[in-house]
Amino acid sequence: MPTPSHLIGVRGDECQCGRRLTIRHCPSCGSSRVYARSGRLHKFLDGSSRYVEVQFRCQACAHLFVDEERDLCEAPPVGQKLAAQLDTWSGTSLSRSQSLTTAVPAGWAPANLRLSVLAFDSAGPAPALRSSLAAAQDVTPPRVAVIQPPSGASVLADRPFTVLVSIADDVEPDSVELRAGGARVGSARLLGDTTATFQISLPLQPGGAPVPLIAVARDPAGNAAASDPVSVSVHSDQGPAVSFGSLRAELQAVTDAEVQSGYVQLLQNQPATITVTAVDDVGIASLSVSYGDLALLEKSFASPTPFVAQTVSFTPPTAADGAPAVLEAVAVDTAGHFTRARLVVESRRLEAPRIAIAVPAQGAQLVAGSIELQFTAVAGSAVGMDSIDVSVGGGSALHLAHKAHRDVVLV
Repeated sequence: MPTPSHLIGVRGDECQCGRRLTIRHCPSCGSSRVYARSGRLHKFLDGSSRYVEVQFRCQACAHLFVDEERDLCEAPPVGQKLAAQLDTWSGTSLSRSQSLTTAVPAGWAPANLRLSVLAFDSAGPAPALRSSLAAAQDVTPPRVAVIQPPSGASVLADRPFTVLVSIADDVEPDSVELRAGGARVGSARLLGDTTATFQISLPLQPGGAPVPLIAVARDPAGNAAASDPVSVSVHSDQGPAVSFGSLRAELQAVTDAEVQSGYVQLLQNQPATITVTAVDDVGIASLSVSYGDLALLEKSFASPTPFVAQTVSFTPPTAADGAPAVLEAVAVDTAGHFTRARLVVESRRLEAPRIAIAVPAQGAQLVAGSIELQFTAVAGSAVGMDSIDVSVGGGSALHLAHKAHRDVVLV
């Protein structure tokens, strides 16, 4: 097992000891324009071997990756010279500005350091430029927060869900660990990133107790900080919710209230269409619909979705007047749970409208010479009536168009 690691000076293409790093290619784009950003030494307890975990960045695509270097030196003691970067160029330019990047090795702080810059031309070295610096220890812990899911969210038992963590540090965050109910459920090296994503799942909790999610972040100096807890509740998967929607039938109108009551009347041999919907918190795997012994729909979904809506068509066959049949829908989710919805369909034969004169009564006497006749008639039909005609003494007295009305009262 390795001892706790510490940072060493690895920059550009060299170690702090001057040894050049192995040439690498970016695993993302294949470019060889990669440079080292930092190194972390790991030394085994028996001292037999050690390696440096080096963080690289690709100059072509900005991809970050980590690789190992063997036999690099350990961090030098305070006061030893540290080669930060060696830069050479060719040309006849009389002046040039150059930005160099380095890092103070772990263990050097607190201390007063001297930064020296040497320049050479074809005639030899120029006088050294020196500056004094103070190396301070990093004692500020990172700032970390769980930003997804929100506190109070509900998740499915034993189903993966995403946890998003945000991390910030005054130097650079090194790693983050996620804990659920005090147990470690994931960790990640940040490699310069300020967010980390975890896919975790949680079992059902005794008594339905919420589970606190806490992220613990660390920086290269070993400072650590924990986020505020975000509590999530865990619930078991239930079967889908399946229901019938709008029903459209030839020659008649069916209200949504009739459909939701679970009982409708439809005319025999007249086509009808109905919408079936299914909703699930995991995903609908399949949906089937049947009318009596006739299968209307058998559909499986390669990519299960939380919501499915399908329209099916059927025709009540010729049968005894008032013969019932059952329209049934069955939805199955990805966990194997299923739910049924049933609609009883009573089939009716198509008949002529029925009409009766309520006033005047049969056999009533009318006063001769009347110029106005008042009467009340009631007409009803299983489908919408097209028109009503009234005749008196063999002659037409009234014509009314009442299309789409089933029941009409004339006064």
